[in-house]
Amino acid sequence: MPAPASAAAKQASWLLAGLTALADWIGSNQAWFPYAAPEADLAAYWDAACRRAEAALREAGLVPARPGPRLAFADLTGLSHPPTAIQAWAETVPLPDGPLLILIEDVTGGGKTEAALMLAHRLLAAGRADGLYLALPTTATANAMVDRVIPYAGRLYEERARPSLALAHGRAALHPRFRAAAEGFSDAEPGADRGEEPDSGAVATAWLAGESRRALLADLGIGTIDQAVLAVLPNRYGSVRLAGLAGKVLIVDEAHACDAYVSAELSRLVAFHAAGGGTVVILSATLPSAAKAELVASWRRAVGTGGTGLAKAEYPLATLLAPGEEPVERDLDARGDLCRTLAVTRAPDTETAFARIRAAAEAGACIAWIRNSVDDAVEGAAALRAAGLDPDLFHARFAMGDRLAIEARVWARFGKESPPVGRRGGVLVATQVAESSLDLDFDLMVSDLAPIDSVLQRAGRLWRHDGRPRPIPGPELVVVSPDPAGPVAPDWVSSAFPRAAYVYRDHAILWRTARELAARPAFRVPEDVRPAIEAVFADDEADIPEALLPIHFEALGRAGAERATARGALLDAAAGYWPDQAWPDEGTVPTRLAEESRTLRLARVEAGRLVPWHAEADRRLAWALSEVAVAVRKLRGHVAPAPSWHAAVAAARSGWSRFDEAVILLPLEPGPDGTWQGTLVAEDGGSLVLTYGARRGLML
Repeated sequence: MPAPASAAAKQASWLLAGLTALADWIGSNQAWFPYAAPEADLAAYWDAACRRAEAALREAGLVPARPGPRLAFADLTGLSHPPTAIQAWAETVPLPDGPLLILIEDVTGGGKTEAALMLAHRLLAAGRADGLYLALPTTATANAMVDRVIPYAGRLYEERARPSLALAHGRAALHPRFRAAAEGFSDAEPGADRGEEPDSGAVATAWLAGESRRALLADLGIGTIDQAVLAVLPNRYGSVRLAGLAGKVLIVDEAHACDAYVSAELSRLVAFHAAGGGTVVILSATLPSAAKAELVASWRRAVGTGGTGLAKAEYPLATLLAPGEEPVERDLDARGDLCRTLAVTRAPDTETAFARIRAAAEAGACIAWIRNSVDDAVEGAAALRAAGLDPDLFHARFAMGDRLAIEARVWARFGKESPPVGRRGGVLVATQVAESSLDLDFDLMVSDLAPIDSVLQRAGRLWRHDGRPRPIPGPELVVVSPDPAGPVAPDWVSSAFPRAAYVYRDHAILWRTARELAARPAFRVPEDVRPAIEAVFADDEADIPEALLPIHFEALGRAGAERATARGALLDAAAGYWPDQAWPDEGTVPTRLAEESRTLRLARVEAGRLVPWHAEADRRLAWALSEVAVAVRKLRGHVAPAPSWHAAVAAARSGWSRFDEAVILLPLEPGPDGTWQGTLVAEDGGSLVLTYGARRGLML
């Protein structure tokens, strides 16, 4: 057998490293490979070891399920209505051999996910893939994808197959009809992996305890983009992630939601996956042309092929690239009921928005108010409650167990199957967690000013499903915004949104968004989508008000620095795996730069000891469902519980693994107003009081 070429060997080294680590973990599990006296006969030992290995792989859920036969779209999806144009294209477009890059740009609600699953199904049925991983921008969108994918599992694989479905954030425990990937790894003894040279079996157990990590090894994995891009960042078990993704169709949803840092990570992930022969499907309703061009260029460099530039700017649009072939670009019709005209109204301040919400609710409409910061959302919900309304509040600073309950309640009240009686007069106040990939339907959408792609995503929750009684005459988007036609000072954004001005740092983009929406009070979907996006994200600064130029250039510089930081940190597929490189723990490797955060685990005081906030028989799951992420800047160095809790905290943490060492444990005691209260201290002795309530979340 000839030695591989140097370039091929370097590429293979990444997967070999991951395969070796995974094999070591399996081989180190004494449940499968118990210690025994050495065999005198090597052949006999080998036969016994092979039998044990086959059983271990089956029990660990690491033997890929056998894909089922090719199905028509209706049989795969179970949908009674005919496929949309994008779905019909996915069912029929030729799929050349080799790695593929497929980009699907279509309106929100146009069926992009089903089209991507159709493409994945075709590759599975043809033996060109053995699984798929869906990467979503947030935990909420990943959780929302669960119920959409579950029905496909039995159709993507043979009738008697048992495909493993692994979900982020402990959701697998809520869907017991599927086994979790790597379920055969038994629990380690508490603290068994804290030594300098831990046992490999204990390391495997601790690392795989995170459900989002298991998702990369399952037949069907669903998680955030963060879990996928960790495969191309230097961290101790990144190569296991790469090995898990190998052979899978990688589907990246809401690709427009990536900032400069994550966009660079995604481009590198696309390159790694393509170099290994994998297919990547990119989905977006609002992908700017510059971001699309960067993904295409990265893919082409990885597969070592050039090609003509992309020519089409129509919308909706499907694009397919294969090595050595001309790009396939197909402009398509949007789904008929989503071709519509939205009324766009500007509200000059939150008081005007509040009045619109109250009037619409009294008329029986259901309304969403999307705010740009958690504190603004909490304040808005409190104001509505003071006015006699009972809004649902949805943001990222709830403990995971409470957050899942809120998601379920929001889905039941505003989702596709929600009954009219539950919707009537309902109000959802939310942050960006509700702006994309959630199949919610509202009569009126109120939004704080945000970049045009985010605003259009939010508008995609308007009149989403046919056949509902609507108490207002038509779909309307109300945008809370200063006047783009009036005087523009440096504080044009910060004076209107003092808390949220840091969320979207390029205030010129916000001004352009307000200008484009003001120019289109009757916004046509899909005709106006592409022109509005390209106008807002244009490279030319000639139209930007002079007062906003310094802020704009500062934001451009920050984005450039983030890209450079990412590119400097990212692994290089062509360089090959290098054992002597520094491989830090994954918890110390940032997948996003925009907002560094720390994980808090909330604990209640019960009978003098600390127990997880979320009650669950499985202690590990209970702690996972008690987690909430908090921005580091908000903690301001207060990361330790008060000294009086040290003994109780040490006892509570005794069963945690070394992968949880950076997690902060926050003891909570009942407060006078029905909330719970805890304190964190800083090294200088200062204290920070935090309160938690199931209706408001965590407040600092």
